[in-house]
Amino acid sequence: MTANKPMTGEQLDELMTVAVNFQRDSEKAGEGDGATFAYAVQVAVLEIREVRSMYEELQSQNADMAVQLANAESKCRELAAENSAIKVMNDCLSEEMRGYESDGAFEGPKMHLLWWKVKTPAADAFLAEMRAQGVEMYADTLDRVADDAERDGFEYGMKFLRAEAEGVRKFAAQLRKGAAL
Repeated sequence: MTANKPMTGEQLDELMTVAVNFQRDSEKAGEGDGATFAYAVQVAVLEIREVRSMYEELQSQNADMAVQLANAESKCRELAAENSAIKVMNDCLSEEMRGYESDGAFEGPKMHLLWWKVKTPAADAFLAEMRAQGVEMYADTLDRVADDAERDGFEYGMKFLRAEAEGVRKFAAQLRKGAAL
């Protein structure tokens, strides 16, 4: 017993050639059923190729999404580590504040100096990315409206909207760059 395996690209090409020749020969011989069957085979081969192409595109998108997911998980671990450090700092400060309050020697302004030393580059980059993505969504909306304006014949409006979308995307890039500095 043999296992069913998908046809190779070469086999599909060969099947298409046979179907085209069979259709041609059937039409010459006046065999309508044979010509119809051969045409149906050709359509099926084209549909198989289209489905395979979509499948390959989906595989590529899936691989891209896996990379994005891994990057997001890594970013979450960085953020969790930073936030853990901030929580420890907050807990320490709270204990210190309670101690100062209990003995009447509260020195609040000096305690804030510790907070200024806390750095959160992953959190800052994450927030900048979220802001930039929101700005890019606005740029995408401008592009869609520009497409509508172009379709409806509003050339000036379309040009204005495209220029505005470009400026908005530059602003999004600045948001990201600011977080990276």
